Amino acid sequence: MNMNRAERRRVETHQRLFESLRDELAVSGLDATTVQAVTDRADVALGTFYNHFEDKEAAIRALAEVELAAIRTARGALDGHSDELPRFMTTTFSVVAQKARSDQRWIRTSDALVQGGWWPGPQVHAMYVAFATDARQRSMVGLANAEWAAKVMETMLATFVRHLAADAGQSPTNALLSEALRSLLGALEIPADVVSEEIRYAMSLPERVEWPDDEMVRTSIDLGMSRL
Repeated sequence: MNMNRAERRRVETHQRLFESLRDELAVSGLDATTVQAVTDRADVALGTFYNHFEDKEAAIRALAEVELAAIRTARGALDGHSDELPRFMTTTFSVVAQKARSDQRWIRTSDALVQGGWWPGPQVHAMYVAFATDARQRSMVGLANAEWAAKVMETMLATFVRHLAADAGQSPTNALLSEALRSLLGALEIPADVVSEEIRYAMSLPERVEWPDDEMVRTSIDLGMSRL
């Protein structure tokens, strides 16, 4: 889409606000991050923020949505057949682990979102329930209650993010990933032979994740999460 100069400048400002919000969350944490701190870091006027977002919560919600969309894109690039359990969770955990290794700011920001309950957040719950229901029908998940299985997935993904942030890249990524997947898939009561296969698959994935940062602003606009 062709944009005029004013539109390009507005998109660039939107991107700068997002980046500043990421930095503030990574450095200061959720509670200490303020709109003033974000605009100071972005070197824009306070009022500019409110031209793009309704308030701090709206900006954080938009960022969480954008990060989830980025994970979906990166996961799809790793495996075009990741729309069923357990492969869905295997590729999700792998993308998170690989991104955390290459981008410590990202994992600190994600940790702040997790602590605030923004990520993975309630918006993914219905999707996880659907995945768990399908897996139960295929006798792939032992847990009979899809709601509980979804909660397990959400909680353990959030815990994995927190673990990666606390580790700060000190431990081998594959070891952390293998341990996390074994715990998650075991908790879902997935057959042991499938668990072993999924861990082997995770270890075989490329080390560099293609992260669609350049789509951040467009995703925010498409999701209707901003005033742009």
